[in-house]
Amino acid sequence: MRFVQGHASLRMTRGEGVPECQQCSPQNDKRGGFAKKMTRAAVRLEDWNKNWHDHAVEIAGGRVKVLDLPPGKAKEVADLVATTDGMIYHFYFDGKIPNGKTSIAQAVGHKPLSAVEYKSASAR
Repeated sequence: MRFVQGHASLRMTRGEGVPECQQCSPQNDKRGGFAKKMTRAAVRLEDWNKNWHDHAVEIAGGRVKVLDLPPGKAKEVADLVATTDGMIYHFYFDGKIPNGKTSIAQAVGHKPLSAVEYKSASAR
């Protein structure tokens, strides 16, 4: 979730989608990237470059903040999220209430991937 000015006590303006793989676990694949395996196998590169982003890039760029958790637990959450791709849904408001209109926003740190980079991540 994204809040105004990054504070959980203020209005939420965006929601983040993080696909989950029910059949995946660290015991099945020690390399991680479970959700990336799902999204990149199902989403065309052109669509991924337009609407999706790599959470590892966002985290490495310092743009992700895990709120309301002790530092050790926050790092654990960030490390898990780094194995996923995300899609940002922007909510439009009429005053203080969402009006039902949405759009897909792109992450500030998004780096479009080449076909080789994209295929490499989906093979993990």
